[in-house]
Amino acid sequence: MRMDVMGGSGSAVGFRRSERDRWPATVLFHESYFRSLYGAQTGLLNLLQHLDRDRFRPLVVCPGEGAFTERVGELGVEVLSVPLPRGLSTFGGSLLRASPVEKGWRFLQVWPQVGRLARLIRQRAVCLMHCNTVRSVLSSGWAARLSGVPLVWHVKGDGSHGVLDVAALRISDRLIAISEDVRASVERRFPSARGRVVTVRDGIPTDRFRPDVSGHEVRKEFGFQDDDVVVGTVGALVPRKGFEVFLDVARRLAGECPKVRFLVVGDISNETGRPHKDHLLRLGADLMREGKLAFAGWRDDMPQIYAAIDVLGLASSIEGLALVVIEAMATGKPVVRTAAAGAEDTVVPGETGYVVPVDDATALADALKRLVNEPERRRRMGARSRERVTALFSAEAMARGVERVFTETLERHWNRR
Repeated sequence: MRMDVMGGSGSAVGFRRSERDRWPATVLFHESYFRSLYGAQTGLLNLLQHLDRDRFRPLVVCPGEGAFTERVGELGVEVLSVPLPRGLSTFGGSLLRASPVEKGWRFLQVWPQVGRLARLIRQRAVCLMHCNTVRSVLSSGWAARLSGVPLVWHVKGDGSHGVLDVAALRISDRLIAISEDVRASVERRFPSARGRVVTVRDGIPTDRFRPDVSGHEVRKEFGFQDDDVVVGTVGALVPRKGFEVFLDVARRLAGECPKVRFLVVGDISNETGRPHKDHLLRLGADLMREGKLAFAGWRDDMPQIYAAIDVLGLASSIEGLALVVIEAMATGKPVVRTAAAGAEDTVVPGETGYVVPVDDATALADALKRLVNEPERRRRMGARSRERVTALFSAEAMARGVERVFTETLERHWNRR
């Protein structure tokens, strides 16, 4: 169900509850990036799908409708639209690059939307607000403060937003970090967060990503032969994902390993990313003409994509956990990834893959070449990868971990009243 929430005074609903009717508690999940399905949005979808509805009643709020809200609706979760002011509806980093004066002006523009959200919180007896990004916290989290409900910020990456992180931290009651690296980064930058931040690793539906899925049709689609060794990479076509490094590695290995092929899966979410995408296409043009590289764009058949590749290579400079790494591992694939956040959580070097320094094309090429040339090592590491994911990264385990944070936060809040 979708509806626009543009205002209306409504009636205040008291939050004092008896023990027996506290549950299920209504949780408002706010997601700013409603048009796309990046890792943060996919992680939230996995959480919503496995949330215990006897304990928590989810209500999702976004500034508009798009691919994310469609998927939420398919889960049977109610979705409401609370549009942002025009000046806050821009993406692609323009808000981060704005001058201090412009940031201040845009901050003032937030408040009418915050007022609408606060009324919604009261009308729907929301008990807790969950924000999936720093953008959500700063554009909408103030409504939780106005309404007297606790706010949980789900920290998805170790990238710094400077003073924006400081502001988000100040209004958040609890923080969930998706990896130990992210937790350590938050506590290192903000010692005051210690005691408020807890690690709950992102998880995936391991029944969807599994080794027995066939990738034959995908390989056929891109002209890859059965005896080709396909190295794939997955992610939004943005600079921090390191596609320039990956394409550098592809050029090196294509000249040394005749049967290696490369598959890039991902795209831009809006036209602000067009120049970077065009740059990447130019870098890969020669390999594409030779049939050694393909750009697949966005795909809905990700289990089949992972099944079609033999090794996943990730060249990111900034990550939080890298959900694509977990998905590939669940499909029984070894991974070579950079030492960006989440590397220690996901890859066991020498057992499930390799970890290389960020921006080190030579190290990435050497590790990938070893796996390209050793099929038995790929098989062994792929089997260990699957075991690791089923033990540590299931969507069910993630949901139970988040539910514990919600329960602790709510009990503490209710006991103070």
